[in-house]
Amino acid sequence: MSDTLHLGQVKVKTVLTKSNLPIAGYSVNPYIGCTHACRYCYACFMKRFTGHEEPWGTFLDVKYWEKIKNPKKYNNSTVIVGSVTDAYNPQEEQFRRTRAFLEEMLGSKINLIITTKSDLVLRDLDLIKTFPSPLVSWSVNTLDEAFKEDMDKAVSIERRIAAMKKCHEEGIRTTCFISPIFPEISADQAIREKTVKTFFLPYAENFRFEVPSFAALHSFALWEKCFCPKTEIYNAVLACFRPRAGDGDAQNQRVRTCHFVTK
Repeated sequence: MSDTLHLGQVKVKTVLTKSNLPIAGYSVNPYIGCTHACRYCYACFMKRFTGHEEPWGTFLDVKYWEKIKNPKKYNNSTVIVGSVTDAYNPQEEQFRRTRAFLEEMLGSKINLIITTKSDLVLRDLDLIKTFPSPLVSWSVNTLDEAFKEDMDKAVSIERRIAAMKKCHEEGIRTTCFISPIFPEISADQAIREKTVKTFFLPYAENFRFEVPSFAALHSFALWEKCFCPKTEIYNAVLACFRPRAGDGDAQNQRVRTCHFVTK
């Protein structure tokens, strides 16, 4: 993948958009694109709507919006920050658009969820802690740093886990989001043992993943093992799900993912 970054900016009326996600009423994505360039990123579908021809991970548009005049309007709404971008990508250190959103929402009582692969989120703990019961989620799908380097350009797994620990110590709820699970590589049991001592809520969800992109990196035979998970954590949650119509489509298979939320 090219190391050239195509950087732009775009003006939008609002950064808060209605969300179809079952866990949130609103989504906030301060950027278009994501420079973490994860090979498995589901959000690459956004190119259909943004008009970008560059490969996913090589472009980033910085959003500027009209100031949120009445943040209390969103009281009691769940707002997820980073549903199709990482709001704490490296460029956030310079542009501070995620921090700008948090500053504009001060005084509101939103249910804040932040998803990230970065430890830059620690910069904003002073703001995050002002919201009632915030939750910060880190994606961790391997403990193998070499494999991680082949998969994404985000900070190391060690830094993510350290940031998770810091937030937990500060009284902020944290989630270890194991996704996607790479059979025989992700070692989800080891991740659980390394990141979580006390579960607040363990659960699993479905994750859309294009088989060809995985098969290009490994083998389809290895991929197929993903649908016969045998780890302890999977055995505990698999009963929650049943196959749905259309899941046999090789272009739209399901891969299990696990979340662990600390108290």
